[in-house]
Amino acid sequence: MRPTYAIDFAAPDGKPVTGILVILVPSEGDPEHHLQLLALISQKFSDAAFRTRLAEASSSDEVWKAFANWLRRMTKWIDD
Repeated sequence: MRPTYAIDFAAPDGKPVTGILVILVPSEGDPEHHLQLLALISQKFSDAAFRTRLAEASSSDEVWKAFANWLRRMTKWIDD
């Protein structure tokens, strides 16, 4: 999600929040899987090029494609 206005969040880098990631999970899901997903996503968000691609996306389809490309590469890496 992109809020209409940046949100002051007292982040360590001093920058306001300009994007929010929402993950919906089933209530009976495995919490360990959710933590693993969060760990992978936090690693991806440490990639400046990925964050730039998301920031420059002009549609939800472009955001979806950015995540889909990343997931394809992750799946290939895991399968190898």
